[in-house]
Amino acid sequence: MQAVEEAGPLLTLRHGRAEIGHLSGWLDDRIAALSLDRAVAYAVRLCLEEVVLNAVTHGAPQDGESGDILVGLDRIADGLCAWVEDHGPPFDPLSQEAAPLPRTLEDAPLGGLGIRLIKAFATSINYCRAGGVNRLTLHFAE
Repeated sequence: MQAVEEAGPLLTLRHGRAEIGHLSGWLDDRIAALSLDRAVAYAVRLCLEEVVLNAVTHGAPQDGESGDILVGLDRIADGLCAWVEDHGPPFDPLSQEAAPLPRTLEDAPLGGLGIRLIKAFATSINYCRAGGVNRLTLHFAE
């Protein structure tokens, strides 16, 4: 991964659905500060909203761990680097099979397509777990 050219502010969210609204405003500010074009901004927003919502919904902190979710978005030499850290149970989205696409709208389940969505929009994805922390890093080309 390339070194970060401009280290921007981090977003710290408490673990809870009420915090999701803070992500949108923070993304508005970061997207403007980084002067992202509409297509890249859309991809970044869609992916980060999906990852953070999943961390809040499925990643309840383990006993004694912080409920904070950290989010970063910065420019790197060959594009953008976005990352999300949480203290939830280990979950490597790269080791998961992408859910099959439904044949009809009636067959479509509610949810379950986030991994497919992220893989479609991010240029590359990396997951690691260290010290009880999940870190998902997404790269976007500009």
